[in-house]
Parts: sequence; C-alpha cells; structure tokens
Amino acid sequence: MRVVESEIKRRQRRRERVRKAGIHLVLLVGCVLFAFPFVWLVTTSFKDEREISVFPPRWVPRVPHYSARSPFVDPGWYEEMKRPATMEPAVWRDQREVIARALDEGLQRACARYAAVLPEPALTRDAAWQTALRNGMWEEIARILPDAVASDPERLPRFIAASIDAERLRKVSTGISRLLAVGELTLRDARNDRIAHHDQGAAAGASAWQVAQGQARFAAAREVEGERAPALHYDLSAAPVVLERVLVTDARAAAETPLGIDSITLSLRTDASWHRVFLDLETAEGVYRSEEPFWLERSTWRNLEWRFVRPEDRTVPVVVLRRDPTARSGVITPGRVRLRLRLERSSPLLVAYAKYSLNYRRALLYIPFWRFVANSTYLVILNILGQVLACSLVAYAFARLRFYGREVLFAVLLATMMLPGQVTMIPVFLIFKALGWYDTLRPLWVGSWFGSAFFIFLLRQFFLTIPQDLEDAAKIDGCSFFG
Repeated sequence: MRVVESEIKRRQRRRERVRKAGIHLVLLVGCVLFAFPFVWLVTTSFKDEREISVFPPRWVPRVPHYSARSPFVDPGWYEEMKRPATMEPAVWRDQREVIARALDEGLQRACARYAAVLPEPALTRDAAWQTALRNGMWEEIARILPDAVASDPERLPRFIAASIDAERLRKVSTGISRLLAVGELTLRDARNDRIAHHDQGAAAGASAWQVAQGQARFAAAREVEGERAPALHYDLSAAPVVLERVLVTDARAAAETPLGIDSITLSLRTDASWHRVFLDLETAEGVYRSEEPFWLERSTWRNLEWRFVRPEDRTVPVVVLRRDPTARSGVITPGRVRLRLRLERSSPLLVAYAKYSLNYRRALLYIPFWRFVANSTYLVILNILGQVLACSLVAYAFARLRFYGREVLFAVLLATMMLPGQVTMIPVFLIFKALGWYDTLRPLWVGSWFGSAFFIFLLRQFFLTIPQDLEDAAKIDGCSFFG
C-alpha cells in the first residue's frame, strides 16, 4: 500500500512539474512575441535612411566601415551575392560561379567603356573594389531578372552582359566609393546676402584651401556627383589634418558678429567615415571656435553651416561659433579672415556610437528638448506645492471649522465643478491677457495656489474620517489649528 501511495505521489509531482514547465514555456513564448515590436523599434532607431527602406528588412543595424584614410571602398555597402527569389536553389548552386565570371567580364568591359563615370583611380585600384562592384551590380541585376532567364543557364550570361550599362555602373560605383571633396565656400551677412571675398595670395575657389598640418593632399578638380571640386586624400592615423584659407572680405564690422559675417557655409562631399570636422575663425577681433563637430556621416554632398547665434529654425543643422577668450589671433589687418578647417579621427568605438546615436541627436537638435524638460519640471513643482498648500487649508476649514454659511459655500464650490471648461476658457484667457501674463508660464501655475474644487472635496472627505479625539489630544499638547 505504501509503495502504491508513493508511486501516486511521484506521478502527481511529475505532472505538477510538467504543468508548471508548460505554463512557464507559454509565458516565455508570449514575452518573446510581445517583445518583437519593442526590439524592432529599438533596432530601427539605430539605422540610417538606407537601412530603414531596405527590403527584406534587417533586424541588426549595420556597423559602419572604419577607415582612417580617404578615399576608400566600403565593401559592406552591398551584401554578398545572394540567390534571387526567381531562381531555384539547385540552379543557384550550379550557376553561381558562372554568374560571378559573367559579372567580372562584363564589368571589365564596362569600366573600360564608361571610364568617365568611375571614381578616382585611387579607388579602383583598391583590392576590395572588384568584389564590392560585383556584389552591387548583381544586386541591381537580380531585381530585374525575369523568371525565364533565371532558369536558363544559356541566356543568363548574355542577360547579365546586356544589363551592365553606364547608369548602373555609375550607381554601384558611387555607392561603394568613399571620398571627401571640398566645394564652394559662402559667407553671408545678417540679411542673408552674400559677402564678396577673395583669397589672399591665391586664386579664388575651393582649391585655395592649403594643407597646414597633417598628411593630406588635394587631387585634381573633377566632376563629383554633379559638382566640380577637388578631392582631399587624407590620412588621420597619425595626426589631425588642418586646412587653412585666408580671405579678404568686403564686409564691415558689426556689433554682434565679426566683420558683419552672419553665417559661413561650406559645400562638402562627405565620405561616411564618421570623422569629425571643426572650424576655427580668426579675425582681428579674436578667435572663434565651433562648439561641436560636424560628423562626416553620409556619402553625399552636404552644406556645413556655422553661425555665431543659433537660429530659430532648428530643422537646419547648424554649429555655433563661440569666441575663445584665451586664444590670440594671428590676423592683424582688419578685413582679413583666416579659416582653419580641422579633421579629427574618430576611433572605431566612437564611430559606432556616432552612427547608432545619429537619430537621437537629430531629434534633440530639432526640438529644444532640455528647455521643455526644465519648463515641465518647473511647472510640476509649483503646481504640486500650490495644490497641496491651498487645497489642504481650505479642506481643513470645511471639515473642522464651524462658521456661518459653511455648507452653502461648500455647495457653491462643488457647483463650480459642473461648469464646462469651454465656457470659462475665453473669459480666463482675457483675464490673463489683461494681467500681462500672455505668452508666459504664469497662467499654468498661479491658479493652483488658489486651490481646486475637486482636490478640496477629496481632502475634505478624508479629513472627516480622522477622529476628532485625535485632534483634541493634539490641541491639549499645544498644537495650533495650522499645526
């Protein structure tokens, strides 16, 4: 009998463990399923525009390719050659080498024929160039690959050779190429008019930039994505690169800004290296330095703009120039301006941080986030203090003090809760405007110091639940009404 009872108990414990394990498994699966949207939201916030729009979607954001030298090839811009959806797995296994060979032969002929659309020879000589170009071209061709051609080994090489044209070659080569080109420099005054200037001792134009420090050189000016400009070949592995340019302007000095310059705009073809760009401005009045860097975050033309006062329009990325009281200017002659553009290397860890925090930094740039936080904190503290102090005093008077007309006044107080907010909105606004509180924070907190009918009612009902004997004992001990 005891053996049978112990066996029954073991089976019951086993069933109980299985039941608990099943419940925990169901809960765990539910947590994973419900966590998918949150994980997707977080990982998407780390992506750039191209990663967000790619199909099929990628869960893990791409780590930026790191290079301390420019120009360079980004081998991860296009993924490795993959089987297109229109091709059978068996055909892909058999034809992959044939496809790769057809792409290499077609690209070799296309590069010789359409050399004008290719980037600088320094890029095409890179060891990773051919592989990255092949991967990119196959991704473009796979999108238009017909089903009939995908299953026909004889027609497939001919289709690949016919599909490699100048436009696709330009698109793919531009996508994998990373180079920094320096474009036009523009100075503007407070009226947004251009300030005439010329380079001292050199011909006007972007080529007037001189390498003052570091390992860098300018290549010959050529067409770079629709704009003619010289490319800057740099190496930041040893030291930062500093470019210098001395200008003579026709502007007149203003009280707010040096020489009447309101903004400095430089057209730059960035190389997506995520290195940092700083600007120093030297005038006869002093030295001005940029508060924060511009990041070389994209592979496209950008207008880098520096100002002396942050504009009201926060949708345009602008870096503010602040005067450095400790620095001495080397510019003595009035009307002369020395610009020093400094490129500083970012470590691989800093590059990853800059890429993953890009969307958050943009959001904080577009709105004055910390000002909103300060205003909210200020209003919350004042409203809490006002409501607690005013409502507690009035509620205590209605709950404990005996005076003529108490019940009538309490009924009138409750009646104010029945007035819709839409009825009192305009009269209250006119009152605040007459008091001179329009466009201030006072209407949002001053009213709380006069109490709220709802909170007074709640506190009164609570005070009525406190025994009167407790207060009498406190009064005997010397406690006042306020205490």
